[in-house]
Amino acid sequence: MASRRTLLAAGTASAGLAAAGFGGTALRVADAAAAVPRALAPEAQVDPATGAVTPNRDQFIAHVACPGCGALCGARLRVERNTGTVLRITGNPYHPLSADPPLPPATSLRGAITALSRGQESGLARRVPLCARGAVLPPPPNDPHRLRLPQKRIGRRGDGEWKPISPELLVREVVEGGDLFGEGKIEGLLALRGGLPAHPAGLLTGHENGRTALARQFFHAAYGGGPIAAQRAALPCPDLRDASFLLLFGSELPGPPRLTRQIAERRATGQMVTVLADAVLGPADNVVLGPRSRWLPIRPGSEGVLARALIGRMLGRPKPGAAAICGVPEPEIAALAKDFLAHGQRAAVVAAGPLGAGSAAAVHALNALAGHPMPPLPAEFSFDGIKALFLWGCDPAPPTSVPLVVAASPFLDESVRHADYVVPDTQPFESWGWQAGPGGGVTTSWPVAAPPTGGAALVGMERFLILCARAMDLPGFGPGTPDDAAGFVLRAIADLAHAEPAVPDITDDDFILAGLDRIGPALAATLAGQSWRKAAFVLARGGRFDRSDETVPMDRPLPDLTPAAPAPPPEGPFLLAVRAPLLPGGAVPADSVALHAEDAAALGLRAGDAVTVETPSGRHAGRLKLRTGVMRGVVAVTRDPRDHTLPDGLPARLRRT
Repeated sequence: MASRRTLLAAGTASAGLAAAGFGGTALRVADAAAAVPRALAPEAQVDPATGAVTPNRDQFIAHVACPGCGALCGARLRVERNTGTVLRITGNPYHPLSADPPLPPATSLRGAITALSRGQESGLARRVPLCARGAVLPPPPNDPHRLRLPQKRIGRRGDGEWKPISPELLVREVVEGGDLFGEGKIEGLLALRGGLPAHPAGLLTGHENGRTALARQFFHAAYGGGPIAAQRAALPCPDLRDASFLLLFGSELPGPPRLTRQIAERRATGQMVTVLADAVLGPADNVVLGPRSRWLPIRPGSEGVLARALIGRMLGRPKPGAAAICGVPEPEIAALAKDFLAHGQRAAVVAAGPLGAGSAAAVHALNALAGHPMPPLPAEFSFDGIKALFLWGCDPAPPTSVPLVVAASPFLDESVRHADYVVPDTQPFESWGWQAGPGGGVTTSWPVAAPPTGGAALVGMERFLILCARAMDLPGFGPGTPDDAAGFVLRAIADLAHAEPAVPDITDDDFILAGLDRIGPALAATLAGQSWRKAAFVLARGGRFDRSDETVPMDRPLPDLTPAAPAPPPEGPFLLAVRAPLLPGGAVPADSVALHAEDAAALGLRAGDAVTVETPSGRHAGRLKLRTGVMRGVVAVTRDPRDHTLPDGLPARLRRT
């Protein structure tokens, strides 16, 4: 029998062998653990008995408009005070589109923290989330690809070659014109104003999130009535509590959480038939798919074509060629139109994600046919007669007949490829803004983070328009008017705060907890007397809203989710479908390239293969995932929000890496 000493010696030897054999693994595990970021420090501590709040003074809570789409939901940002870094994004508990029901505006920020910590007990039906698009954190402010100086094209328009110029030279050339590119004389804004046509300059924008107010003042009130249109318009959402048929364009979660809950309620109780029209099944499939739903694969960017085809069918005027463009067979379009009409006023259309202005107008018209009155959308943008075009947060290819094109963007990406000049623009959470939203409320934003300037005095389309207006001596922008967007927006917010019944003054505690001490000098310098305290009260809550106590319970289980197999489209090159990541913080899964199994088999590809997607504007590499939830002829990629090289709808090729 072995002695105790022998056993101890054997155990020690075994431990030594184990350490020798697994020492490398242990070190790698330790290194990996050290690389994982630690959990965030809490924003506050709440006494479970009394509800007393002890805030973390290294952080503040900012309420602003969510930049994910144009729905104007409210976002609640946890921000590191020293750096201005956004640590986490959730929904604004004061906002009627984010909370159900929202907190009363009189609730202090400490009271809001207590309410969020206690959930149902506090009167909040649940924690206040955002959709996957809104919850993705923005790129860091020190992104090396950020523009810090204005850019002027060299060579032909569209070649993508640029040189930096000073802000002063940018304003002078755009305003005065001249032989700017060695291609002949181009009229500047000053010469165009007062000439022919009547509206020589216009703006096409993707920003319907509170930043267009100053641009409208420039084009409509000061320069001469130039047209403004949104390329990616926000669609008003119909009330779906009584809907029996829903056509859902896009597979993202459809905008405001209340709308998502209404869809889930109707689906869970079997009271609504749903048709999901998109190239890729995405996060919306966990809401709408089930026994009473079906997937209708359509080609990327063809939502407006299908909507117009349905309208034509309903009015007895079929649209020839629509089936070939959107990839939906003509008999299916006819059947869908018949189903839509059969449900009458209980049929509705919802866009789950942003649409182009033309597509948004067509979807709006479909809802109008079903008897859902909505506010009018901007008219479709026309380039006819325009001599100067401003592109702001959108990426069309303007006609070559437009002599002067100025774009604003934080990056030299695809959205500015067709421009002559590029103005460095702000990123989400770096801008001032206010815009009317649902229920008569107004959602506001302020620059929680400061954009990198690199010594440039010009960042943001708003600042550029102000400088151009002053160079042309336009009315409303002369001496005594604000120098930047802050002044214009703060005056509008002050008017909103004083509207009867006026809001109360902000408390010193709320002022600090909301981080508004960071912009205290701008508040005091812009607004006379104590008026800034009322404006700050509105900013601290992310806007001023009418109350809405309507709630829709969501306590029933969802049905099983079974995606339908799509019909194969005609032969041709792949179309790119770009989707946002669903993981926290915008993390992109390794298998971020998805293809229908039959398309993969035709190329000799298998699940897990390393592949590269090649497009005219960039490449995307990843591991191949086979999905029946991807339309035939479409390759779907999950894109890092900081990657600006892959617009949706591009032609694409796929090869094994």
